[in-house]
Amino acid sequence: MTHHPSSPFRKDILKDRVVLISGGATGIGFGCALCFGEHGAKVAIMSRRKAKIDEAVSKLRRRGIDAFGTTVDVRDYKRCVDSVNRVANHFGRVDFLINNAAGNFMVSSENLSPNGLSTVLGIDLQGSFHMSRACLSHLKKTGAQSNGDAVIVNITATLQDMATPFQFHAASAKAGIDVLTNTIGTEWAEYGIRCVGLAPGGISGTVGGPDGRVFGRGTTRELGPVRIRRGGIPAGRWGQVSDVALAAVFMCSPAAPWITATRLVIDGGSVHRVQNFVEFKRAIQKKSDAEKARSKL
Repeated sequence: MTHHPSSPFRKDILKDRVVLISGGATGIGFGCALCFGEHGAKVAIMSRRKAKIDEAVSKLRRRGIDAFGTTVDVRDYKRCVDSVNRVANHFGRVDFLINNAAGNFMVSSENLSPNGLSTVLGIDLQGSFHMSRACLSHLKKTGAQSNGDAVIVNITATLQDMATPFQFHAASAKAGIDVLTNTIGTEWAEYGIRCVGLAPGGISGTVGGPDGRVFGRGTTRELGPVRIRRGGIPAGRWGQVSDVALAAVFMCSPAAPWITATRLVIDGGSVHRVQNFVEFKRAIQKKSDAEKARSKL
């Protein structure tokens, strides 16, 4: 069963605010663009490929969203600065930054090339720093108007919380992003800037999801809640892009002014590695019932 959470927020909760999203043309980034736009925000998206940006901007505008797009390679700090300034000149301000640009693939550490490592670290970790630093002067202006009103949202993961085979490169980058989140959240708090991380689990329809290029198993066949729980997701379903997008809206809303320098995990409980929990629970209950029955004899 596919679950699409509906928004609990007023449609104007982010009215006239400006959000900038790297990696905003597809997947979680585009989902955030759509969700922020549907809640009144003006949306700027960035990606390396102009064709993807143009297509995504057209989709947003057809939904009545005030959207703007520009190309950028987040590994290049100067290009980040130039692109951020284009957004600020177009909309007049930048209130929120969502660092979503990422690169990933499956490879063992012994087969990982130095170039492969530097590419992922460059896009994920350095890219998040470059964009945050490029936006700083603009976010300071927002933060000065209302303390805690400027927000940086870093899209991270939970790969780095334990050994994840074939993901050394990505896990290293996400671990660095978590450090960046905590450091910026504390160092830039005096400017009225908050910084939070969102760590999604398996999100359907994305390259890192159950049917995606990185972790997918070559099928889009939908599994039922029982099999999904057996696979280690207690909530009994895969995540949807809207799960992450709505969490980002919350973090940038007036409801979260005291949340900073921390990370929110959005994974249906799968971080706890509870594969086959339901089966174990039933087996234990069956054993317990049998023991109780014998004790009455």
